[in-house]
Amino acid sequence: MKILAFEYACAGGEGGEPFVRDGRLMLSTLLNDMTKAGIGHVSTLLHGSFDPDGIKADEITAAEPDFFTAVEAKISNADAVWIIAPECGGTLLDLSTMVLAQGKTLIGCRPEAVEVCGSKMKTAELLCGNNNNGKIKMPETELLYSAGSRKKFPCVVKPVDGAGCEEVYYVENREELKRLDTLNENFIVQPYVHGESLSAGILTAGSGSTLLGVCRHEIFHRGSKMRLKKISGLIKYDRNDEIKKMIDEITRIIPGLRGFWGLDFIHRDSAPPVLVEINPRLTTSYPVYSRSCGFNIASKTVRDACGLVNV
Repeated sequence: MKILAFEYACAGGEGGEPFVRDGRLMLSTLLNDMTKAGIGHVSTLLHGSFDPDGIKADEITAAEPDFFTAVEAKISNADAVWIIAPECGGTLLDLSTMVLAQGKTLIGCRPEAVEVCGSKMKTAELLCGNNNNGKIKMPETELLYSAGSRKKFPCVVKPVDGAGCEEVYYVENREELKRLDTLNENFIVQPYVHGESLSAGILTAGSGSTLLGVCRHEIFHRGSKMRLKKISGLIKYDRNDEIKKMIDEITRIIPGLRGFWGLDFIHRDSAPPVLVEINPRLTTSYPVYSRSCGFNIASKTVRDACGLVNV
């Protein structure tokens, strides 16, 4: 079996520069896990400007001169494809759709799940609707330039399809919000939720989902901008049962979440955790779970996607 696994920024995808460091770590860990699993012939894409040291694959191809042309060509020679890419600008959705259009096996979340989870607005609308039964708590979410004046302060302004804490603003009052009038309509507003920023890694394979663990996000403010300083984990989290129930409810409402995916949430000491967003892809905490979960995540994910036994 021929498997193509690549990471958007490392392959030279346009606009991927902010994610290269984390992308390289995710990619190298994933390729190492796939090599250990011995599932098949593994190839990857790497831009010619990047050193291939530490990138283990049976075949490394330079994705040049045109990224999407190179990707299409490599997909045509693969049986299955694993994509690591941000949701920004529909990148992950477009690449996932490209795989299926060529009749290849997509490893990971299906396009219908990527389309919902790649939009924080669509995620909130779906999970906070009547299907939820009140089991998932999320911040009230509205478009930055929506009609009406329901905005509560302090609040957070972020891209509707952002990733990696890019272009996220902490806003204390309406005057500060007015200073962000240069932002386009592709931004949302949510009330700021006080608590601890955490994330969970999930593997959905076979007939159920496994909570791989919980990590802590250290976020700081530089002026009004919020930045992800680092991710630390695993941490001991005493309310895993609540997160597992949240995961079960999410997968019930949003079909197509498969393989490794993640969610970000706010822990509150005296109230239920608040879901912030869903990441329908490998996340920067994947290397943490790869080292700690006790089994080969990549092996289970590939076997599930390809219909192999022993999932």
